[in-house]
Amino acid sequence: MFRRLASPAPSRSPCSARPCRSALESVYGRRGHLIHNAAGEPAYVVHVGARVELFTGHPIREGAGYFQVGPANFILRNFRHAPPC
Repeated sequence: MFRRLASPAPSRSPCSARPCRSALESVYGRRGHLIHNAAGEPAYVVHVGARVELFTGHPIREGAGYFQVGPANFILRNFRHAPPC
């Protein structure tokens, strides 16, 4: 059974899912911030309890966007340290 992530804003990207900080800040306000992984790639992360919404560029499709929702420790560890594919 799946539980819906309780969030005032829907999990969608206003900038074609790429980490467009100004548009994401207008949706999520102070709940989100920009982070970078070991390769210097940016991502916008929004914390919702023990979970996160992570907006990044797509790992294999240049110019496309991607976002993940899940447990903060798993999502953030994989973004910061794991290879994209």
